Parts: sequence; structure tokens; C-alpha cells
Amino acid sequence: MLPKTFKIVYLLNGKTISTECSAYSLHEYIDKLIEDGSKVICLFAKNNKSKKPLDENTVEMTKYYNSRYNYYYKQYKSNRIDKITFEKIKEELKTLRKGSKNVKEFADKFVIYEKKELKKG
Repeated sequence: MLPKTFKIVYLLNGKTISTECSAYSLHEYIDKLIEDGSKVICLFAKNNKSKKPLDENTVEMTKYYNSRYNYYYKQYKSNRIDKITFEKIKEELKTLRKGSKNVKEFADKFVIYEKKELKKG
């Protein structure tokens, strides 16, 4: 799994400087440093703060939950669905995530919910 934070050591005007950034903005940050005339010396991946190993099943279920939530949130914000429908979807996602053992089961249950409840209108 990709670390969440990185330490970047770079050279600017003869000075060695270090900074940190998230995995999300790593490429943009390095590009900006190079554009400013800096020379990247090295890049360190920082360890996760948690000592316990991440459960891959939980991570995958969270990714699926977030993708479906974001999709319907965008639908709500663009007025394609109303607030009541969005709230129902949000509650159903939470319920299904808690009641599922793995991401496939979660996805299958939500697809059935989508076909049954959302496509009839």
C-alpha cells in the first residue's frame, strides 16, 4: 500500500531544504519544485503511524463506499437527484457496508439496491 506522506529533500540556491507532502499531491509538488529551479535530491516514504497492519478487505470496502458516495453526491449537487433520495442512498450504503463481509458482497448488494430502488423512477 502506498504511504500517505513523503519527505522531499531538495537543493535550492545552494541550501538543502526538506519538506513533506501527501501522496495525493506528490507529483504536483515535485513538478513545482523543478519549475522553481530546485534539484530534488531524494524522496523518503514516511511510515504509517499505525503499527497494526491494514485489513485489505476494509480498505477495498471503504474505497467502494467512497466511490459510490461521491458519485451520488455529485448527482445531488447537479440537481439530478433530490436530497431525500441522496439521504436514502447514503443510509443504504452505510447499512450495506456494515452488513457485508467483503467488497464483492457489498457491491452486489448495492447494485441490487440501485436496480430495485433507483431505476424505477
